[in-house]
Order: sequence, then C-alpha cells, then structure tokens
Amino acid sequence: MKARLTVGGAPTFVLPGGGINFMVDVEKVMPGAFTWVPTPATVCPIEYTMTVRDFVEMGGHQEAIKLFG
Repeated sequence: MKARLTVGGAPTFVLPGGGINFMVDVEKVMPGAFTWVPTPATVCPIEYTMTVRDFVEMGGHQEAIKLFG
C-alpha cells in the first residue's frame, strides 16, 4: 500500500490474490488516454505514484530518478 496505482488518472481497484490484477472504471479515465497499435494491442497509461523514499527502499533504480519542478 505504499504505491498508488492509476490508469489515465482514474483510481484503480487492486484485486486480491497477488499478481498484477486490477480494475478501473473506464468512464473516469481521461479522454484519449487509450490508444491502439497495429500489433494488435490496446495501450493504456498505467501510473504508479509513491514517495522517493519508498521507491528506493523497495529496490527502485535510484540512478534513474528524474526530478521535475
């Protein structure tokens, strides 16, 4: 529970049981967030938001952090 998961800015519901299983109310996703490529595949923005401290503590690549603002 240290990272917040959103899809196109919309909050998600992470399903129990492990793995990467979640649901999102697509009506809350920003318009134009999804796109399609000829693979065929649907591409959607998945965002994880957390503190820098939590990112580093969970083994994140600290050297790849880019600070904005």
